[in-house]
Amino acid sequence: LSVAFFHITNLNLKGSRNLFKKCLPKLQQFPDNHRMLNLSEIIMYTKNAEQKVKTIESPNQFDWKLAPKIIKSI
Repeated sequence: LSVAFFHITNLNLKGSRNLFKKCLPKLQQFPDNHRMLNLSEIIMYTKNAEQKVKTIESPNQFDWKLAPKIIKSI
């Protein structure tokens, strides 16, 4: 997932699209609170980011508010 976002900064939208496509099914295999992380929220943000990356032509058009914040519950 992190490399999908890194590819956006590296001006590689194709690489970003491919990694979003690969990582979502892997993330969805785990329960929502796996390792006490906000996984359901991470998945939601990832889906939204993937949709945005599919529709933009330039990495400058990406909205970084779509990047998830990883939060561990105590």
